[in-house]
Amino acid sequence: MPTAEFPEGRIVEIRFAGCLLILGERELIRMLNHHPRLWMAAMRRGKAVLRRRKARERFKNAGDGDEVLLGERDA
Repeated sequence: MPTAEFPEGRIVEIRFAGCLLILGERELIRMLNHHPRLWMAAMRRGKAVLRRRKARERFKNAGDGDEVLLGERDA
């Protein structure tokens, strides 16, 4: 069984129901390099989230901020 030593450098926390995963940034990149489709899908999702956050911030700054942008899926 692997030890609970923390990786060097930046870490990534991933929360699931009932558990918490801690990966080093290098470990995560190494895993994703073996799955390029997953890597590309994750990057597309990240870009979409960043665009949505910027749009939300612009919308808040332009008005009173109470309206919800169409297509929001916040839980």
